[in-house]
Amino acid sequence: MGADYEKSGAILNRVVYLSILDQAVVSGGMFALNLTLIGFATPEAYGNFVLIFALSLLSFGAQNAITLMPLNVLLPTTSRSRRCLTLRMLSTLDAAVLTLASLFVVVVSFLMNLPPILCALGGVLSFTSGMREFHRALCLTKDQPYGLLRLDISAFSTVFVVTVALMNLRPPEEAALIGLVLGNLVGVALFRQPTHCSLSRLPKMMRHYAPYWQKSRWALFSAGVTEARFRLYVFVIEFARGSAALGVLHAGRVLVNPASLLAFAWGRAIRPTLAKQLAEANKRAALETLIIGVAGLTLAGAAYVMALNAVLPYLAPFFADLGRQEFLNYLPLWGVFAVISVPAICISVYFQAAHRYRVVAITTLGSVLLSSLLLGNLFFGVRIDWTIYCLIIGEVAQLAALLYVLLPEVLDIRRAQA
Repeated sequence: MGADYEKSGAILNRVVYLSILDQAVVSGGMFALNLTLIGFATPEAYGNFVLIFALSLLSFGAQNAITLMPLNVLLPTTSRSRRCLTLRMLSTLDAAVLTLASLFVVVVSFLMNLPPILCALGGVLSFTSGMREFHRALCLTKDQPYGLLRLDISAFSTVFVVTVALMNLRPPEEAALIGLVLGNLVGVALFRQPTHCSLSRLPKMMRHYAPYWQKSRWALFSAGVTEARFRLYVFVIEFARGSAALGVLHAGRVLVNPASLLAFAWGRAIRPTLAKQLAEANKRAALETLIIGVAGLTLAGAAYVMALNAVLPYLAPFFADLGRQEFLNYLPLWGVFAVISVPAICISVYFQAAHRYRVVAITTLGSVLLSSLLLGNLFFGVRIDWTIYCLIIGEVAQLAALLYVLLPEVLDIRRAQA
């Protein structure tokens, strides 16, 4: 029994570490791509790229709620005899969700008066990114982190080859979007796994999914407000100040993003384990996993932000030469936002694994409403860094609400131990 426990612990550690390494690859790739655009695209062109990318991430929120979280939570706790049916159900629904999400991206970007080529690329990016995300989630659910790593390394290698090759032929933002699309396609083509997707059976698969919908509808609502929590400011700034202002402000967030993205990587890797622990009524182990994750990732995020600020004097001359140094003024504030967001991300993963989507949805909604009310001041002449203060206030509010729900459970476990 002890040997089995040690073996499962070693597998879990390997999955978590390799998932974080994979996130480092993804974060590093996006970091380099964004820096390239900051250097070579105009602020307005970079703002357009940010808008398209934000829209594709909004569609990912729907996919994550309807298919990816169930994949993480349902598949590990489903009997072997039903796993093929569960996977077929989720992959078939996934294809339908991605189709609708891609159309949503095209329509919204068109309504925002973006160039037609960017609207089309946004739709294709949404679909291909969703394909890649499904296979990434499947790798983690099956405890195959090396497959995940190979998929993302091949994808981002393609992104840079294509982007560099097209940079002198197309505008930088178009070159980057085409590179991302082709990177997604190459990664999935090389390392795809059988999913048993069958669109002809979509009505039947929807009937199989119906019992889970009672829970996942809250997950979908939670995903919507979560995406609003992280992306709403993009659209507010676009309408209030324009693409150029958006490009300048968002560039600062790019540099600090790895701090919070590590928490998302941990969440993807650990969610199946938390789901198993909670399904087996081993709440103590699940809470211990959560507490260790929150402490470690918050410290790691803070260390990253401090290191980034330490090298800031060396980065400034490079961006000054490019005439793009203004965004560095926002870096300290973005760093605070990134570190504060880590605990809330981790605690939300715990509630998702417990199928308690309603808790996440309601606390996130409160955060979004508070931030949105404060963001409205951007239409009345406040400084643009007010945006980051609004986001920080929203993050603090959500963390406080999540802790209000979680702490009594932690105290109950400790009393039971005593």
